[in-house]
Amino acid sequence: MKRLFYLFLFITTATQAQTLISFQELGLSFEIPNGWNGQLQDEFYIMGHETIPGLMILSQNSSTSSSELKALAMEGVYDEGVQLKPVVNFELKGNNKVEGFYEGTFNGSQHR
Repeated sequence: MKRLFYLFLFITTATQAQTLISFQELGLSFEIPNGWNGQLQDEFYIMGHETIPGLMILSQNSSTSSSELKALAMEGVYDEGVQLKPVVNFELKGNNKVEGFYEGTFNGSQHR
């Protein structure tokens, strides 16, 4: 079964990549841009920037198409210490990417 990943984007920036992260058991790797740092926390990989407010969260899910991924993203994220809802309707970007923004709280901090 093909698995897709989703990334919650609060804010992004175009910079050169500096650190390669690899999850060989999932067949996944990605590069963290300069100025960003990250860590594995439970089932999520969480990234933040040194000076730009916001965060990015990468998580595995069972979606097999971008439309399923969009529907899942539109449900929001609700877990212990996390209450994030979509700001606007997520957009399909090609066959394997969904893009959108959330707002809400993450570990007690307000994010948009």
